[in-house]
Amino acid sequence: VAPDWHLAFAGVDWDDSVKALKQQAVEAGVEDRVHFLGCLSGEELWSTYRRADLLLLLSKSEGLSMALLEALSCGTPALVSPEVAETLDLEGAGWCCVPEQAGNLLAQLSDADDSVWQQRSLAAKELSQRFSWSRVAERYAHAVDALFFDKAAAHA
Repeated sequence: VAPDWHLAFAGVDWDDSVKALKQQAVEAGVEDRVHFLGCLSGEELWSTYRRADLLLLLSKSEGLSMALLEALSCGTPALVSPEVAETLDLEGAGWCCVPEQAGNLLAQLSDADDSVWQQRSLAAKELSQRFSWSRVAERYAHAVDALFFDKAAAHA
């Protein structure tokens, strides 16, 4: 369905699903394009995000994923499920589709102009800045001020 794409899985195999996924790749004849990277950290993780064209997060129950935020911060656009999109409006930093349509969308994206990818990459970096530690700390400080100090001033 998307013949030019490679799929890389990164992370811990918590539920022993890698063996079954490898078997599915063999049965589908795509084992040469499906890669299991295991648990990555440090520069190896960041380098993997930067080399990726796209992060797939087609979860039916994932909240605001750290992997999604990390990939966006590297300028890697995302393809997410509607359930993930409910927690984070991608604002041009990627695409959304139901998992069953991902192959068709990937086939279309194979033909996308470089400018489309550049725009999505820029939007990804911009969106991720809303979740930087400094921005989160700033919002937290404002919330604490509003909760404690504004109430104190109102009661004085």
